[in-house]
Amino acid sequence: MTSLVVAITIVTVTATVMVLEWRPPRVLVPLFGNDAHVGPAVRAATTMIGAGVILAALSVLATSAVQSSTFAYAVDALLPGGAGGDSWVPMLTAAQNLQHDPQSPVYEVIFFDGGMKFQYPVMSVVIVGPVIAALGWTDTQVYDVANAASWLSFIALGVTVGAVFLRALAHATSRVSPYSWPVRVSAAVCGLGATFVFYPVTRGLELGQIQTAMTLAVALALLAWQHHRPWAAGALIGLCCVVKPHWGLLVMWALFRGRWQFAAGAALVAGPLTVLSIALYGFDNVIGYVDVARALSASGESYFANQSFNGLTNRLLGNGPNLTFDPAGFPPEHAVVRTVTLVTAIAIIGAAVTWRMQRPPTAVEFSIVVVSITVAAPVAWEHHYGVLLPVFAAATPAAIAWRPWGRGTLAWLVVAYSLTSVSLFPLVNRAADTPANVLQSFMLVGGLVLLITLYRVSQLERQAVSRTTQVPDAVPGPPAAPSRDG
Repeated sequence: MTSLVVAITIVTVTATVMVLEWRPPRVLVPLFGNDAHVGPAVRAATTMIGAGVILAALSVLATSAVQSSTFAYAVDALLPGGAGGDSWVPMLTAAQNLQHDPQSPVYEVIFFDGGMKFQYPVMSVVIVGPVIAALGWTDTQVYDVANAASWLSFIALGVTVGAVFLRALAHATSRVSPYSWPVRVSAAVCGLGATFVFYPVTRGLELGQIQTAMTLAVALALLAWQHHRPWAAGALIGLCCVVKPHWGLLVMWALFRGRWQFAAGAALVAGPLTVLSIALYGFDNVIGYVDVARALSASGESYFANQSFNGLTNRLLGNGPNLTFDPAGFPPEHAVVRTVTLVTAIAIIGAAVTWRMQRPPTAVEFSIVVVSITVAAPVAWEHHYGVLLPVFAAATPAAIAWRPWGRGTLAWLVVAYSLTSVSLFPLVNRAADTPANVLQSFMLVGGLVLLITLYRVSQLERQAVSRTTQVPDAVPGPPAAPSRDG
């Protein structure tokens, strides 16, 4: 009943705001300035969020599955407490095992023989393990503290998303003066609202996932990059590398472009923790994560929540369970799955890392790598797509200013946002046992639409910069705003 009431409230408020933004008098637009590009960007963001909410409502109407809807997870986020231990249980088990016997082969004991999916490097527990032991916390206390920290990260994420949008809006409109505090507060409130109805984020919070804190770190790194603070951005991505080493691809991307400060910031965080892990637990335990990563890449996950090419291929081939999650096992290794996973990962990551290497990278190009890392992973759970929320905040003003798809730009943004912000699983899972189970990969499709849009925006930005370098005293900027909010 609570979820239904919240759903009706959210839909009503969203529809009201959408109407007020598209018909005078405007509500949000005047807060952000009078530039010709401000109105279209703010209305685009409002429309995207509104379209996602409406799609979620239609999914509920079609399935009557209120308790597993986007709105149900929004309720869970509003009422902290009762979250799961999806990350905390295996991480605490590993920390306790290493505290008891620092030299024991932790991945053999827990992952391969114990059947528990501890899929993190030992660096992720090198600090918390000794701290928990020193404080004498029980398992329940650890879970409560971890979930409370996730909820605070969730709130901070909403505020950060608002700040990222403001900075992107200022860049798209060539604004120099800072926004006033009332505007910043308004943006923070709007960012919180968007976060509460962004399913991948609320799903991660409900599961008890460390991904919530990682999403905040990525959002803060993007904000730091927008403000030309590569040291801070690198340090935040370094934290991500400690938990999920494949985020080191972002460091590689920076190195290829000579962004040494970013790489140094990441190294200053990840390096000491790696050295400390080797000192405490031995080199074999640190390098043992490679075997885990190899096993994950070889088989992946067939469960519908895996929104990657690996998951798509496993499900199409009927290779492993689709509607039930196996907490201890993986689908059988399959040559086709392995090939598709490898080829798509090389293509997506290779394109992101080598794109526009001769130019100073922009926030849009930073976002390209963030999205690429997410969709190219062999296992991309739905909560991993939470990092797309700050990317949308950064990309929307730029996309509306440059109009990479002409008058269809807003439509494509709506498609990308709706497919990645809403849980359509109760609806599309009906096709699980048919070839139409490709519909279960809707988040992957949305992520790819966003990725292609980011490439187009980057291309248009670069072309404008190239033209201005040939014209003395020219100032690069987006084209003139269309006369009717196009």
